[in-house]
Amino acid sequence: MRDIAQQHGIQLSDIGEYDTHFREIIAQLSTQRPIALLIDEYDKPIVDYLHDVRQAEANRDILKSFYSVLKNAEAHIHLLFITGVSKFSKEVSIFSDLNHLQDLSMDDDYATMLGFTEEEVRAYFTLRVQQLAHQQGLLEEVLWDKIRLHYNGYSWHGKNYVYNPFSLLSFLQSGVFNNYWFETGTPTFLVEYVRRQRAPEAIEGTVVNKGIFNKFDFEHLDIIAVMFQTGYLTIRKAEGSGMDAWLTLGYPNAEVRYSFEQHLLSHFAGQPLTAVNRQLYVLRKSLDALDPDAFVRHLKVFFASVPFDTSPSAERASAWEGFFHALTFLLLRVLGLDVQAEVASAKGRSNAVV
Repeated sequence: MRDIAQQHGIQLSDIGEYDTHFREIIAQLSTQRPIALLIDEYDKPIVDYLHDVRQAEANRDILKSFYSVLKNAEAHIHLLFITGVSKFSKEVSIFSDLNHLQDLSMDDDYATMLGFTEEEVRAYFTLRVQQLAHQQGLLEEVLWDKIRLHYNGYSWHGKNYVYNPFSLLSFLQSGVFNNYWFETGTPTFLVEYVRRQRAPEAIEGTVVNKGIFNKFDFEHLDIIAVMFQTGYLTIRKAEGSGMDAWLTLGYPNAEVRYSFEQHLLSHFAGQPLTAVNRQLYVLRKSLDALDPDAFVRHLKVFFASVPFDTSPSAERASAWEGFFHALTFLLLRVLGLDVQAEVASAKGRSNAVV
């Protein structure tokens, strides 16, 4: 606040704290010109501490006091635009006093506002994709399919889909398929919540009521709502309308699915990613050689390397089964295989079909 005031030649009072200074800056700036107030990642001090409820609450209280200034400053503000990943329930919302805000998150008119549409990518980047296809010895449409698989897929109403700009631009610059967006931050708290609350194979294809996204409460987190609001799940299909709509969710693309499941596998196995990747390599080689005996042998070695304190209590047989079921499912998925869980047939129910 002091830096902004100094930049605009505003003298702040000696009394009060950040909220007082925020009010003074808005009032004095508005005498010079109309104010547009842009707030990005408003909830970052909360989302970064979802694993520590006490700290999240403390940060929330500070932000609530700070942003409460906006309610009485309406006359001075020409435009207020706020972005963030979470929409907290009204009881814990930072903006509970600002009941006139219009939420654009899932408004059809703004569904393609953030991210690149297929038409935009084709219009602006076709020449670069042609260059990369030539360098990599691929047909142009084959490369387009791979790009779409890795970086497209985000939707806020299940109709139009957009590319992740950061990942797409990073790929177009390097020509290498990497997990660019995911590498910007490891969602440790999400991985831990998934392990405690939900079987990994039950994430893809989850059906929820749209109202779930209005109940974001960091004291009673719903992992599916958190994953959607933080970009790890997206809307695949929407049925119904308004708050009665039912949404089918899934990973937006290969980048997110592979990266998230790889971190989950590391967490379930109780080993760093480098150690897990070494074992994935020998498992993959045995599959490439069509050697099922070697695959099973390496699988047993992998299970044997899981620390005992990572696994459920030996007294709970069902927990053990669920734990190793999840571990096997993640292992097969990260290997790039098409795997389905709990598949029924005339012979019974298979834990996994590959």
